[in-house]
Amino acid sequence: MDSNQSMPVVSLATLFPAVLSNVLPNELPNVNTSETAAVDWQTLLVTGIKEDSRAIVSGDLFVARDGESFKGSDYIEAAAKRGAVAALVNKEQHAVAELELNRYSIPVIAIENLAYSIGAIAAQVFANLVSKLTIIGVTGTNGKTSCAHYIAQALNSLGVKTFIIGTLGNGEPSALAEASRTTPDACSLQQMFADFYQRGARAVVMEVSSHALVQGRVQGVPFKVVAYTNLSRDHLDYHGDMQHYAAAKAQLFTDFSAEHKILNLDDRYNRQLAGELAEGSVTSYSEDHRRNADFTAQQIALDNGLNFVLKKQTAGQLMLLPFKSQLLGKFNVANLLLTTAVLSKLGYSDRQVQQSISQLQPVPGRMQNVINPKLVEQPLCIVDYAHTPDALEKALQASRIHCVGKLILVFGCGGDRDNGKRAEMAKVAECNADVVIVTSDNPRTEEPKAIIEMITRSFAAASQYQIISDRRAAIYRAINGAEAADLVLVAGKGHEDYQEIMGVKQHFSDAEVVLEGLANWAASKSSDSPSNRGVSQ
Repeated sequence: MDSNQSMPVVSLATLFPAVLSNVLPNELPNVNTSETAAVDWQTLLVTGIKEDSRAIVSGDLFVARDGESFKGSDYIEAAAKRGAVAALVNKEQHAVAELELNRYSIPVIAIENLAYSIGAIAAQVFANLVSKLTIIGVTGTNGKTSCAHYIAQALNSLGVKTFIIGTLGNGEPSALAEASRTTPDACSLQQMFADFYQRGARAVVMEVSSHALVQGRVQGVPFKVVAYTNLSRDHLDYHGDMQHYAAAKAQLFTDFSAEHKILNLDDRYNRQLAGELAEGSVTSYSEDHRRNADFTAQQIALDNGLNFVLKKQTAGQLMLLPFKSQLLGKFNVANLLLTTAVLSKLGYSDRQVQQSISQLQPVPGRMQNVINPKLVEQPLCIVDYAHTPDALEKALQASRIHCVGKLILVFGCGGDRDNGKRAEMAKVAECNADVVIVTSDNPRTEEPKAIIEMITRSFAAASQYQIISDRRAAIYRAINGAEAADLVLVAGKGHEDYQEIMGVKQHFSDAEVVLEGLANWAASKSSDSPSNRGVSQ
């Protein structure tokens, strides 16, 4: 590896004029020294940027942002002792006089709207590495994790080392590091990009959450492609209503100069956004081949994996291409269309795209078929992350296609989140499942019983559901009550390996519990068989 690429190096004098419109070429605002002329800004070199003073190393720029219960400026001196070359504070929250600037041993720079500016500043710090990456951003309520992983799988199969940032973790798809949230903070994100490049990545696919867009966490990211899955009810506890939620998602397409913008014409919010963007700037996809989209699907078959014919319109030409996939669920048609559109816009041939799509593997916790390999027969058990009304409905509809007998659903709703969707999810469950067991999801700081009561009051009759608050017991009951021809869908937590109750995360994996349940099911069936009942004398 080129040693010049081992770490970013940029001077303060170069950094700020390149980022902030209110900084003149030869001055920095509100600097704490009375001997400004004696400071050589070209020698103050920045090699990193961090928001946590405890993580500062020599050469870092410290972002002294205020939190809910602390003032960032209180930690400037601690950062200085660790080697910070300068600190940034929010100009709106800190008057220069209040800061008593001369008491600090490093320059303190007051930045307008610091929270939203951090991303652009961090991007400049790491620009020499990050600019060499192909960065693809995927947003939407449902499907963005699957799409991000499908794109990464495809690019890796095509010879481009591709890393992921998202819900399941960050890094190489086969060795993801745990992530605390879908999209990291602005400083960590840019550092992550640089680290990925140094580890050999040449492309990164990232999930872009609505929270991250509103909070400016992705400001400065040089997206090459941005893609939108869909929008349905979620996060209204944060955004307030669907209009604000849609506006947040739209920022990925209006506030960034991505070369390619990919939208789903089956979604009304996507269609509205497409009408607002410049003509010719959008690449579209749709499951409905009658729509005038660039990528559509027809002749969809679900009996042996997922097969369809792609209708592709590009440069005035119409092409029909057969696609085969090992994935389950009709909803994956839209995910594969988005993936196909991204790959095509990156310049891959139709043959390359077809081959890479055929090799895609399911994403953990997304319509994941959990099988006990020791059993000859067993109920079909699927674990899925569906935690919104729309996602739950699609998971149930996809499950119904593969279900010969009864469709048994186990689900709950997370605590401390939009509680308005609980009633909607109850109605979806009642209309689409034969047996419903309502249980706990991640109640967080809410009382599990209160969440369950809010869900069940929307069922038409008490006979339509069972309540088993303990999630393990609920999964066991669902499987033990199933016949080999039945299908058990365990929805809500998907890939998660914990359950959060009263602020404490305890190990819990739906897939692991399903395997336990299948072992119990086999044991109970064996004990019920005539050969094990004995012969009366």
